[in-house]
Amino acid sequence: MRELAEKTGVSRRSVYYDVCNINDWLDSHNLPPLKIRRGKGIFIPPAERIAIDALADKKDDRNEYIFSPGERAKIIACYIIQSKTPVYVEQLMEACIVSRNTIFSDIQILIRQLHEYNAKLSYAPKTGYKITGDVIHVRALYFLFFDALRVLLENGQLSFFNRDEINAYFQRLSEVKAELKVDYVEGNLYSLAALLPIMKDSTDG
Repeated sequence: MRELAEKTGVSRRSVYYDVCNINDWLDSHNLPPLKIRRGKGIFIPPAERIAIDALADKKDDRNEYIFSPGERAKIIACYIIQSKTPVYVEQLMEACIVSRNTIFSDIQILIRQLHEYNAKLSYAPKTGYKITGDVIHVRALYFLFFDALRVLLENGQLSFFNRDEINAYFQRLSEVKAELKVDYVEGNLYSLAALLPIMKDSTDG
């Protein structure tokens, strides 16, 4: 860890964090985690090196970025809130590009975050995962979480958002903004555009 920190110019804690993300990526591809041998460092067996090299050579832009646990918790929340159909763990695995066990760990992070908004995560076999609570709090949570993920969406890392719908609302809000001659904090208008379909669906329901 010390040698990697010195060579990359980051802290040992950052290296440890990156190793955790790498292990998530390996787990999502059914490969064992990096082996850390006491007194010897990090070891990757030859057969696993070949498998990792083969995956690294694949031209899949989505696999070049590994979501952090905090990002995955936000992705899970946004996915569930905006979904018009039941959400199950398999869909969350695909959205976050991680294993089932990792999703369950991320759900525990999300549950703690939801508590701060007086919201809860529930599950039923027929309806899947649901986020329940005061509607204003749930909308505020979605707005804040989407805003935190906005750069990932712009970089093409998130595919489950309906960008055409969001862009249409953003265009309409931009026209209203120009007509009223008001300003928004950069990015907030786009996040508001993402929230409007959620508000419309709950009103229609």
